[in-house]
Amino acid sequence: MVDQQRRLTIPMLSNLFQEVAGNHANFRKLGFFEMQSNNRFWVLNRFRLAVEEFPLWLDEVEVHTWVSMMRGPFSNRHFAIFKNGKQLASAFTFWVAIDFNTHKPVRINSEEVVILEDEIADCGPAEKLSPFENGTKIGAYKVQNSDIDMLGHVNNVKYPEWLFNHLDPNTPIKKLEINYLKETHLGDEVSFYQSENNYKICSAENQEPLCLLRINND
Repeated sequence: MVDQQRRLTIPMLSNLFQEVAGNHANFRKLGFFEMQSNNRFWVLNRFRLAVEEFPLWLDEVEVHTWVSMMRGPFSNRHFAIFKNGKQLASAFTFWVAIDFNTHKPVRINSEEVVILEDEIADCGPAEKLSPFENGTKIGAYKVQNSDIDMLGHVNNVKYPEWLFNHLDPNTPIKKLEINYLKETHLGDEVSFYQSENNYKICSAENQEPLCLLRINND
């Protein structure tokens, strides 16, 4: 999906990264079906994206992904996207392996994974964001069928997509950071709050933060 300027949108760029990550994880025997057979699944905890130039409609691009750390239940995965040898964007993701029944972190055997410790995405590491107390409410939303993934909760790409629908479409976005805090399910109602370039998505029922986001244009 592209925008009115024929640029690939950030949600679609994120989807592209995750498709490549899934293929790589499958190759290393840590993909969806292997994890499912052991009653486990991967959860994205933090995400950081930096864009120098957005890919355009019909562009041919090359996407690289690699793992720099896999320790216990935790893993750092990096991405870079290139066009004609020029890097257009990079991303850093932090994942946690979760037990399907207990929803607690579970150790993963990483013998099959090549670890590139010194290779860090140009965007830098995904950090823990600080929540803010107040902020201005900028919208609300009720979770729909199209938001749910095959694990039965909201797909992580949907959170920034929801937020962007409540922002000025001319808002420049060159960097995006996200912390995922809680699961969201079909029928849940959420609210959006802003404090300068920081945002949060909260449960409308108890105002518990579900996701923290930060946007920059430099």
